Amino acid sequence: MTMKGLGVHLTEDGGATVTRGGGATLVADVKCYFCGHISGQIVGRKGEALRASNFIPRPGYQGMAMKPGVRLRCERCRGPVFLEDSTNSSELARSSFKAKLAARAAADRAKRAREAEAA
Repeated sequence: MTMKGLGVHLTEDGGATVTRGGGATLVADVKCYFCGHISGQIVGRKGEALRASNFIPRPGYQGMAMKPGVRLRCERCRGPVFLEDSTNSSELARSSFKAKLAARAAADRAKRAREAEAA
């Protein structure tokens, strides 16, 4: 899926990978003021306005489809929403990579420990 120059690829775990040639990409959760539900995320380029047209619904989203002129509302209670936890996607990629490396290192240590016990 591509939205206004952003390459958005949904992952198996329900997340999204956002790519765009050059510059940093920001990702922000769309959260309800009333019930706290997160309906999805909005992505955009650093230094540019985040737009509702760049909304990526969460997996299983049951709310209204985004249309020009329609305000983004909470999918659960139809309350007003705000953007929370805006992060740089390159930071997300780094932290995800570090977590995978740590998990791989832990699995390697456990395997060596099992082999040492078996010997």
